[in-house]
Amino acid sequence: MTFAWSLKLHPNVAASATGIMTEHATATRNGRAFGYADSHPALAANYLVHSSFRVNTSHYKLTVDEHFRSGRSTKYITTVFDFLVTLV
Repeated sequence: MTFAWSLKLHPNVAASATGIMTEHATATRNGRAFGYADSHPALAANYLVHSSFRVNTSHYKLTVDEHFRSGRSTKYITTVFDFLVTLV
């Protein structure tokens, strides 16, 4: 089975960006890395980040890290999706 995901920053947050956004996603299965990674070094902050990976019956944690310039500082946003897949 394929798990497809997407994430888009709230328009107010994306509007504060004064430069490009960098995104990096990783996932674990039952607490261990299994080789999934997704990375984009130069995106608009309002981009719909998306990807997918194969899953089976297990506990998964998908972590998406994004950062971009906002005025004189850099904003760092981490989003975590913690989920359980049960296939019958």
